[in-house]
Amino acid sequence: MYTYIKKQYKNFFKLVLILNASLIFCIIAWYAVSFLPHVSKLNSVSERTSLLDSEILSELYLLSITRETEGGVRAYAMKQAYRSLSLDPKGENNTLWHANSLLWYFASYLHFNNQEVFGLWVDCSIYGCGQGLPEASLRYYGENINNLSQRQLASLVLLVRNPKQNLESERSKQQIYELLKTVKEE
Repeated sequence: MYTYIKKQYKNFFKLVLILNASLIFCIIAWYAVSFLPHVSKLNSVSERTSLLDSEILSELYLLSITRETEGGVRAYAMKQAYRSLSLDPKGENNTLWHANSLLWYFASYLHFNNQEVFGLWVDCSIYGCGQGLPEASLRYYGENINNLSQRQLASLVLLVRNPKQNLESERSKQQIYELLKTVKEE
């Protein structure tokens, strides 16, 4: 009887080991198929921000981290990058789209530091990669992002979560004021 139970435990542990190994293999395969083909494109997108003035980037970083958290900036940047560079979310199952966005978020910790992720956030944040904050500054203010005031940069940071927001509304003006006030206090 004792040997029978011991054999059953041994079989059970083998099964658990095989299931765990299979799960790990599936996650690695999913990562290799869903994320790895896009790493070089993501690197080139994140490098585009090197063309921006370092003072402007510092100001944008401070404003974005004040408005969001570093994790929030990373999550939004990777979600927008996935939306821009991978399959159209309307063509995918909603659960699959969220799962892939989550995979891209966690994989970003393996491939990108905070500065590179911030570069993705700047370039992909509003309408997708290649249509981020520099393009929004031209669209809304008719000026290069390097020439914008702190207030205008704050308004662009607000546009990230709501690109259709009217920047001249009282609510937007109040949000810009609150954001700038918070930045000055820190």
